[in-house]
Amino acid sequence: DGWLYFGTDVANMCDPARSIDETLQRLDRLAEAVEASGRRFVLTIAPDKTTVVPENLPDSYLGQDCAAERRQAFWDALRSASPDWYVDLRGPLEDEQDRSGPIYRPTDTHWAPHGAAVYARELAGHLDRRLLDDFEVVENGTATRPGDLGRMLGSRSEDEFPDVSIERPGVAPV
Repeated sequence: DGWLYFGTDVANMCDPARSIDETLQRLDRLAEAVEASGRRFVLTIAPDKTTVVPENLPDSYLGQDCAAERRQAFWDALRSASPDWYVDLRGPLEDEQDRSGPIYRPTDTHWAPHGAAVYARELAGHLDRRLLDDFEVVENGTATRPGDLGRMLGSRSEDEFPDVSIERPGVAPV
């Protein structure tokens, strides 16, 4: 149906460099080191397109079972660990997708603007709730951009998607 996915998103799950437990332990150690230096550690993990928009994947593909198993195990482990330094994006992204349509662009590895707005809102709110004062997501109609996955295949593809921007009085994007 015109959707493309990055094969490495599946391949990396099927051939991980580290176990999930080791990954979470390393992140805990990093958080401790940063916080021991007097700074605050905050981490968010962008769920990939295969996680957030799996309904457009082919009915079968190489690595389907191992990727699904690893994906579920990772998110379950992260939720059960619920580290203080972690800012959840998956739930808010899925909620926004239910409200406004696909968060990822059909032929690109990147979020559409609604996804970026969720990321900005969730991170800002975690860092300082005052950053959300007068935070507004403004609908800008429809945008069109070439997808990076189409270019990887040597074909030009254009994604059309709802465009939004974030506005806060006194703040100008650079």
